[in-house]
Parts: sequence; C-alpha cells; structure tokens
Amino acid sequence: MTQIEMKAVSKTYNKKNTVLKGIDFSVEKGEFFILVGPSGCGKSTILRMIAGLEEISEGQLFIANRLANDLLPKERQISMVFQNYALYPHMTVKENVLFGIGHLKNLSKAEKEKRLAKALELVQLQEYLHRKPRELSGGQRQRVALARAIVSEAPICLMDEPLSNLDAKLRAQMRTEIRQLQQRLGLTLIYVTHDQVEAMTMGDRIMILNEGSVQQIGRPIDIYNHPANTFVASFIGSPQMNMIEAPIMDNDLKISTNASVQLPFSPEKSKYLVGVRPEKLKPQGETGDLILKVFINTVEQLGNETILGFQMRDQQWKAKWNGQWTVQPDERISVYLSPKDLYYFDVDSREQVVSSQEQWQRGGVTV
Repeated sequence: MTQIEMKAVSKTYNKKNTVLKGIDFSVEKGEFFILVGPSGCGKSTILRMIAGLEEISEGQLFIANRLANDLLPKERQISMVFQNYALYPHMTVKENVLFGIGHLKNLSKAEKEKRLAKALELVQLQEYLHRKPRELSGGQRQRVALARAIVSEAPICLMDEPLSNLDAKLRAQMRTEIRQLQQRLGLTLIYVTHDQVEAMTMGDRIMILNEGSVQQIGRPIDIYNHPANTFVASFIGSPQMNMIEAPIMDNDLKISTNASVQLPFSPEKSKYLVGVRPEKLKPQGETGDLILKVFINTVEQLGNETILGFQMRDQQWKAKWNGQWTVQPDERISVYLSPKDLYYFDVDSREQVVSSQEQWQRGGVTV
C-alpha cells in the first residue's frame, strides 16, 4: 500500500528560483525511505512539503491515497524529528515528550501517561523523566526527540538529518537504534541525510538528489552496483569511484599507456568515461587482468585496510586494500584490475552506457 506519493512536484521561490524540478516518487507503508544528496539539493524542502511546512508550487502530494496539497500540517498524521532536536530548554523530558500531544483533548491523562511510558522505554530514558535538556547528553536529547515522535503514534515519521550533531561513535549507535525502532513500530519513515553511509546502511530504498532533480531511486545495493550516472557513481561509495576519460584506439579503449580493454558494446563515440571502484583495484592479479603501473603519492593506514592514492593522467585515483600494507609514497607498484569490474559512461550525458559486470565477454584484453 502506497503511503506517500509525489507526482511531478516542483518548488519555486519568487517565481524565479526553482529548487525542485519534477519530483516523482512513492513510499510504501512501513518502508524506510531515505533522501540523500549534497547540501542544497532539495532534500529538506521535500520533507517540509510532505509535513505541510512548505507550499507545493506545482504537482501533487498524496498521503494514504488522499490529495494532501492543501491539508493543514495537523491533518496529515505525521510526526517530525528535526536536526536541532527542537526541545524546549525550560521543560523536562516528560513535558517535552508530551508537548506534541497536549492538544489532543480526546486522550485521557491515563492514556497520555501510558504512551509516555511506552515511548521512554523504547528509547531507554525512563530514569531521565524530570531532567531538562541541559542535563542531557547529545544522544539523550536525540532520544527525547524520537520519543516525542513515537508518543504521537502517527503512522508516518519524517526525520531531517537527526544525527548530524552527534560524534561518529554515537551516530553509528543511533543508526542502529532508529532502524530497530522503525521496524518494531512499523513506521513509514522518510529520512533526510547527506551521509551516504547512513543511506546505505539504514534504508530499504534511497532516492539520490542533485541540484533539485532525482538522479536514481532503488535499493542501496542495487544503486551501488548499477549507478545510473557519474554523479550517483561518485556519490555512493567511499572512497568514491575512480574515473578517467579514455579514447578508443585500434578498436580498444585505452585506459592508460600500458592498459587497454575491448568494449563489451558497440561504440558510438570516440571516447568514454571509464569508472572502477577503489576496492576493485587489487594488489595481485589473475589471468586476463589489466595491469596499471603507478607511483603511489598518498598512503592512508586505517588499521583494517589501506587506501593508496596515485595519479592516472589528470585524475587522482585510490585503491582500497584489506589489511595493512607497507607501501611508501613515491614507490612504483603494479595495481591489477579485472575488465568485468569496469563501468562505462557517456562523456556528454554522463549516464551509464553499460557495466561490464552485466555484459562483459572475456577476450580482447591488451596489457
């Protein structure tokens, strides 16, 4: 059952500044749906339009199959968790959590207390009932904001970068807790983030935005494996996908001075953008692999893995190897690459032509 749907939605300020263009997507009941993209791409604006805090310039918004363009925020049965938590400093945890349902006159005091107890138990804040926000840590304040959303018992919850103010360790912990809460409560959750790690690890599906337009929608692993264009390919994955412009010479695509590959499709242009993920560049090769002879210029030792940086013509590339490797800057090494791990993009449209993973036929590799 579709819980939220946007059809050809656009947002324009002052009739000149268009920040969203033709947004189309739907969210199913009980789905964890993530909006991800760089700052200024329109993520939070979409969230605010769903909540009723921003007007829709063009297009239609449906909530539970009901046209919602002109519904007041309180008529939409939606709760929201903000980036800055939006807690009242003079109120206790109990008062902050109950504030969102204080206007519901059909709820008895006993029912409100029951909801409060359930929400605080879910976020493990039972012992902090009478504390004020200044007496809480960042993670505890975030839990208060979550409890306020839970206590409303709204079927749809919107979260706008709720973890951006937390340190790395606490962010990782809260990612798990939010995902578990969403599954336990059966919430339809729309979550905004600029962090691709959050998008990959938390969402059932993600929608990637850039400059006010949808780039791709799908399951995280499908988007990682089959990026629609160079923006998606670079945005999803850490370190980002390596790319280089490669000309066709003697019927092969020349990636470097000593590595060429036969295209797995009939070329219509004289050059293509070639991409490969850093983790697919290997320290040892197999039969049929391309060999890249490179000078290392950066080494990042992360304990469980090593990231090596090197120059490929005018591009800085990275290789990500498991374990600890004692490679030195300025050292010349060989890096191996399987042709089936290459991606090909149109140099003009920047859209993916084909991934070798799907259509590569072995043979024709020149090293």
